[in-house]
Amino acid sequence: MKSYRIGRLVDETGITQDTLKFYERQGILTPYKKYSGYRYYDVPECGTIMQIRYLRQLGFSVKEILNMMENSNPGKIVDIVDQKIEDTEKKIKKTKLVQEALGNYSRLCHAVYEKPNKWIIEDCQDYYFLKHTTAANFLGEANVSKYLKSWINEFIDIHISLLIPEQKIYSENEDDCFWGFSVTEETAKMNNMVTDELIQKINLGKCLIYAYSQKPVEFSSPKIIKEPLDIVAKLGYSVAGDVLCHFVSQTTERNKDGGDLENYIIMIPIC
Repeated sequence: MKSYRIGRLVDETGITQDTLKFYERQGILTPYKKYSGYRYYDVPECGTIMQIRYLRQLGFSVKEILNMMENSNPGKIVDIVDQKIEDTEKKIKKTKLVQEALGNYSRLCHAVYEKPNKWIIEDCQDYYFLKHTTAANFLGEANVSKYLKSWINEFIDIHISLLIPEQKIYSENEDDCFWGFSVTEETAKMNNMVTDELIQKINLGKCLIYAYSQKPVEFSSPKIIKEPLDIVAKLGYSVAGDVLCHFVSQTTERNKDGGDLENYIIMIPIC
């Protein structure tokens, strides 16, 4: 029976020697050695190598491939393949969510970089908000940490946000506004998110949306939302709910003054 020396097999298939030796250590391949010490692979082994490569391209792990090759029960092999289909569908769903999140973040970036300190009025989605700290202090609730971990791990399109309660928009007390994380109501429903008294629903509706891009200030509510509040008043509107501010990025100002700029999207419900 014709056989291939390992070097020739590598040249013809593109599979590295290290990979072939790894498959050998896993028990998938059983080459033989001649007196020269070189590994040789016969025709059936070459067929196995091509099958392994095909299965790897389909996303199967070496462990899964070994399980399939050692299993003589066709039903078990079908189960492994069906499980791979299910896992792949989950990955595709996650990739689509990542793509949507990238699109959302891109829109935020375009807003603060192309139209800094400009505003528009439009309807906004409602959000859920998880408080983490006030502007000055960490919150004491023990369950916040539990939710924080699950939110970061489960939600892709999650925003670092500053929440300013409607009744505190003119407060000078830094503990009257809160840092935390926010997700849209749509994202929350998609992920079957559990809510309780620690997770606050933010009803936005019609909003003045302000692209804030200025030098860092203390995180007290009057200093970050003073300009958009003035615009709301000049337009003859009133604030109709809690104010939500998405942190977008911190950038360096490229001019003679230099310094950092903090960039936010501020959403003020109006009526």
